[in-house]
Amino acid sequence: MQLDAEILRSAFTVRTVRVRFHPRPHLMADTWAALRLTRWADVVLAWFGGVHALLPFVTARLLGKRCAVIASGVDVAAMPSIQYGHMRPGWLRSAGRLVFRLAHRVFAVSGFTAQEAAHNTGVAPHKIEIIPHGLPPCPPHTEQHAAPSHRTGVITVATVDARAVGLKGLTTFVRTAARCPDVPFEIVGGGDPATLQARCLAIPPNVTFTGWLPSEALQARMQRRTVYVQLSAYESFGMALAEAMQCGCRPVVTRRGALPEVVGDAGWYVPYGDPDATARAIREALDAPAAASRAARRRIMERFPLSRRRRALVDAVRALGP
Repeated sequence: MQLDAEILRSAFTVRTVRVRFHPRPHLMADTWAALRLTRWADVVLAWFGGVHALLPFVTARLLGKRCAVIASGVDVAAMPSIQYGHMRPGWLRSAGRLVFRLAHRVFAVSGFTAQEAAHNTGVAPHKIEIIPHGLPPCPPHTEQHAAPSHRTGVITVATVDARAVGLKGLTTFVRTAARCPDVPFEIVGGGDPATLQARCLAIPPNVTFTGWLPSEALQARMQRRTVYVQLSAYESFGMALAEAMQCGCRPVVTRRGALPEVVGDAGWYVPYGDPDATARAIREALDAPAAASRAARRRIMERFPLSRRRRALVDAVRALGP
């Protein structure tokens, strides 16, 4: 979201509102701020097609303004098995579907997300445009840490909470670590590790939790790890995965969601929820030649540069204007 705001500010006058749902006074104040800006704006753009966009979109439509949604996962998902997605039956689904119907355009961050939007939200396919995420170039010191001699172990990024245990495959990650006791495994993200421990009974000693890290520190961690693991049940894109690949990490992922769009033939695929297969794939990735790291990095730099998203997003928003 921050990258997109910076992109749009490079071409337009942009004012942003972050809608906080709790506590209630914040929700009311933020919604009122969004409604006031709707009168000022030519285009109202919502990150996620959720209930936070409903009143601004209704107001924009009444005022003859244009509306667009950046669809990115939870807003188009319907995964009852892991209690994920606003398109599960309920009031969030009703509100979200109305937001998507009100939108003049829907910008999906992947082909998979575009399919989910068309299937689950009722939005007309001709209103959907795929604009994949983009990554800024890594700083020059990345190359120094990309050498195999500077790398070791396995890393993943996820908030450690009850939802992420299934959504991000963290139980499988921990059970895989138990099968690779000589390999350091690292989970980067906020939350409470006790949530995961309650599901796994015990956390192997080779698993560490770093807590939340700012982007520079996270990038430095990725540059020191050999393998990045994404064992998700659902991914609209996989931004942390792409960042890790750009840092030279070799990806081990499930075939869920948009992960194959990001990884292509530059990584290893495993079944969701299978720690044995994941352990074997990690061993193979660790033992692979240095060319595997270069292939992962090259794929992201060639296919998902920030410059490409910048051009596409600015052109798409400009086409919405008066």
